[in-house]
Amino acid sequence: MGDRVSISFRNEGWNNVPEDSVALFHHWGGREFPQLALEYAKSLKEEMSKRDSHISDPLSRLEPRVVMVDFLRYLWGNGELKGKTFNSKNQYVDTGYINDSIYFGKDEHDGDNSDNGHWNIDLRDLTMNHNKGEFEPGA
Repeated sequence: MGDRVSISFRNEGWNNVPEDSVALFHHWGGREFPQLALEYAKSLKEEMSKRDSHISDPLSRLEPRVVMVDFLRYLWGNGELKGKTFNSKNQYVDTGYINDSIYFGKDEHDGDNSDNGHWNIDLRDLTMNHNKGEFEPGA
């Protein structure tokens, strides 16, 4: 059982060669997880556009590998990464550890995304492509 999916971020690197982040797999992420990643990317790009134009760092340049790390920060902040378990009273409690549903792979083939495939989020134009075709937001 599961609702397996994976995502990665893409942007142009040096010499206009596309760069991809590692893949982030989510055993229970479903189609909502890629949509969450796209919404995060939109928000991040908007925030970075408000920065002083003299600031040039990996995050403001939207380097995919750094964006992926910041996405983890975002996921921890909204609770998506927080592990939960049942206590003796059959209530969910926070374990204090990372959710074991999420893990990295070197690319989209290095994990299980068999239910919902792999989604690549392009940070240049904020589109999201599925490994089996274009994704239409809201579909």
